[in-house]
Amino acid sequence: KTEIYPLMERLLANANAAVSLSDIEIRVSASIGVSFYDPHSDLDADQLVRQADQAMYQAKTQGKNQVFVFDHASSKTLARDSELLALEDALKNGELCLHYQPKV
Repeated sequence: KTEIYPLMERLLANANAAVSLSDIEIRVSASIGVSFYDPHSDLDADQLVRQADQAMYQAKTQGKNQVFVFDHASSKTLARDSELLALEDALKNGELCLHYQPKV
């Protein structure tokens, strides 16, 4: 898996290369999320894409031009952390409402 990083660095360098359009020079940045297929697991294609998407989100939170490889061991921790952050934001923004439901 470590041999993927030189390839990802080359992809990032190519994505960051300036493109000239008429008299305008355009630069973009990229974030790359990587997930590996394990033939011994029961992952389907949709789950693999979701893992790569989650890795890309992590790469974006680390800043521009980052590569992040999905880690199966810490995926549950990352999901729990993002849920806690979402709850914290909901509390700050007053998005939660308490309803009383009597037990009959």
